[in-house]
Amino acid sequence: MGGGWEASKGAAIFGTRERPVGSFLMAGSPIALPSLHSAILSSDPIQCQEGDSFLHFTYWTSPMVKLRVCTRRPSMGRRFDWCSSDITVGDPGPVKVVVPGSIQYTFEIVIEASNFVLSAFGQEGGVAIIDDLIYYASSVYNCRSIPHIEPPPVFPPSLCSSFSCGSMPNSSCLSSLGEDWLLSNSSSSSFHMGIRRNLQGNYAWTRGPSTSSLLFPSFSLPSDLLLEFCVYSPSEKGLLTLFATFEGTDDRSELFRLPSSTGHNWACNSVPLGKGSYKWLEFSVDGLDNEWSVMGMDEISLISPSSHQPICRR
Repeated sequence: MGGGWEASKGAAIFGTRERPVGSFLMAGSPIALPSLHSAILSSDPIQCQEGDSFLHFTYWTSPMVKLRVCTRRPSMGRRFDWCSSDITVGDPGPVKVVVPGSIQYTFEIVIEASNFVLSAFGQEGGVAIIDDLIYYASSVYNCRSIPHIEPPPVFPPSLCSSFSCGSMPNSSCLSSLGEDWLLSNSSSSSFHMGIRRNLQGNYAWTRGPSTSSLLFPSFSLPSDLLLEFCVYSPSEKGLLTLFATFEGTDDRSELFRLPSSTGHNWACNSVPLGKGSYKWLEFSVDGLDNEWSVMGMDEISLISPSSHQPICRR
């Protein structure tokens, strides 16, 4: 299709004033359709694919319309072997989709547009537009088998800022710990119920009889990670619980509970954190009878499950 549309109308529909140049591909419906109804743009059959390939294109989608890239064997309709995650925002791109390889059989690459379900404000259906479509592959004949390797996830600097107290490096961290927590690099409180030794440098500690909370503010995880932390809990009654509150809800989910006293030792733990947006993480300490009963924490850090290395510089 050729031509274009008025920039002001495009901004209202697609959220951008940019328009394709020259001819482009368009699919859509003037009426609302069931969500499973879709339009498919298919490549010619490809003999094989050596290693990963890349599909690059620009796109414009009206509200609620979804795009995704899939692979299938010829004549298989909507029975796909692999599909990307949905592409719903960021018009006009460009987007660069990794098609994982190698693929050692004849296949087709498909762009599927779906979810033409809008029925509000006097508007119905939806539209999807594709332009500047390019497929990159190292070879599509006599392909070698090269396994797909997931690239390491990119973590935003704000994530590490949220965990800036992770290894308790210095006293400037105290202001963000809250008034219930203190920093020390030596023994604290009584010899019997206190912390007799540090783990590595400074550590945070709290004492009874009130409940203490150590909060880590809003952050997002682009992939699954591990939260590691070390606890010193000589009291038999001291209770440490880790809670998570996710965006979109005020409910707290319990992720971890210290099963028993650690005695006069530092005990390190690992808790999986799922991909998603968190309002906060909260370490809650309860059950300390008096000011001589204490609990210590140190080495709080986010760990990559694949490399088992911290993702934030200490």
